[in-house]
Amino acid sequence: MAQLPDDCLTDIFEHLKDDTKTLYSCLLVNHLWCDASVRICWRYVWKFKNSHFRTLIACLPNTSKEILYKNGIIIPIPTSKPPMFNYAKFCKNLCTCSIHFGLMKLLKNHQQSISEEKLKMNLSILEQEILRLYMREITSFKTKDCLKNLSELFCSSDSFEFLYRLSGICQNILSLNLSLDDDGICQKILSLLGLDDDVSEGLTNLISAQKNLKVLRITYYSEESLGKIINSFINPNNLIQLSLGRIEHNISYSFIAQFTNIQELKLIFNYNSEFEDLNELDYIIFSRLQILKIYDFPLNYEKLIPFLANHEKNLKKLCVIERLCSRKFSTKFKKLFIEIRNNELEFFKVAFNSCRYVESVKIWCESPYLGDKQALESIIKYSHENIHEIRLFYRNDLASMLLPSELNSFFESWMIRKPKKPLSFIIEKFESQRFTLDSNDENMGIIKKYIRLGVIKRFVVTSPKDDDDFNTF
Repeated sequence: MAQLPDDCLTDIFEHLKDDTKTLYSCLLVNHLWCDASVRICWRYVWKFKNSHFRTLIACLPNTSKEILYKNGIIIPIPTSKPPMFNYAKFCKNLCTCSIHFGLMKLLKNHQQSISEEKLKMNLSILEQEILRLYMREITSFKTKDCLKNLSELFCSSDSFEFLYRLSGICQNILSLNLSLDDDGICQKILSLLGLDDDVSEGLTNLISAQKNLKVLRITYYSEESLGKIINSFINPNNLIQLSLGRIEHNISYSFIAQFTNIQELKLIFNYNSEFEDLNELDYIIFSRLQILKIYDFPLNYEKLIPFLANHEKNLKKLCVIERLCSRKFSTKFKKLFIEIRNNELEFFKVAFNSCRYVESVKIWCESPYLGDKQALESIIKYSHENIHEIRLFYRNDLASMLLPSELNSFFESWMIRKPKKPLSFIIEKFESQRFTLDSNDENMGIIKKYIRLGVIKRFVVTSPKDDDDFNTF
């Protein structure tokens, strides 16, 4: 049988990068498939499980293994045989936060009897050796010069010294994601890169050094730090995405008006904080705004209607929590992300009547909000003919309440809708969730049946995407 070229296989496997189960099965086909797919399996650290970290430990040089042994860090490796690949060099996205929490989980599983203090010390040592492995095996990490062309930075640290030193090296960052919550891991990278930490006030320096910053996401900030951040912008017109999370202060938001080219705006409020008013939003107009995401708005949602009405012409996607749609508001956006409580099903009718152009609806399935059963029933009852994509987002461990007969009834109802539009049916969940709709074999049999009948055009089970997940900071 003819063999597909290597680049052809790689393109195919790229399309499977979100289908972990299928992608990993490709490792077992033959050496050629294994060699092509393994690079994708090990590309993103944030997807790693315990088995990945145990394999990385097996890849450590003897000097590192000796350090672990001397400190009593003994983690069983998957096999006594040498690793088949140099897995660390396949990394394309070094997420230090994922390394930190992944190794913490691994140590807790294998060192349950040690004290909390000893656990922290062992974690620090293990992190250091794993990071050394990446720094050594990834050629672009050989020196601090590797950061000159850094285009995207995710950082969860209050270390202004670290950020200041970066500002002297990185001046071409396009996307900056900051969570001001120090876990110390940035200092480890600073040390490994041979940089000193002798200056403060690094955050504003880092932002002001950027020549073409387009995306800024920041959370856990104070009113004072927010003011400094905004004043540090040299070219505010370059910014096209702005995300502000965990808003706890009744501060003025008129500052966002200076970002005239914003295309995506995301605001996450602290629902328990006291806000007097946000009327200043009524007078802000972004001529290019296409995506709006608002979570835990602390006031009556009707107060947002003037702001929404100002942008209804260009809005293509709206992500909301609670009752944001209104009979007073109608827009042409095509994607809607909503969360409502069990006793607010009438909201579906209002939402779909107001948003006649919506093609894709994503529903947050989480207690005490709608389960998948009520969500699908409401879509059949209230949705209009333009809907052709349904996403069920399982946020927590809420078990699916949908019986196979009810799922079958849903697809039967969809099949007779007019005009007939094949459905894209997407399940979004975290890997730890085991009781979602797709975990039932009978449900999966029904889904396959309607795929064969042409009712379902596309069925995917995937992890939440950054552009929709409210926890992307």
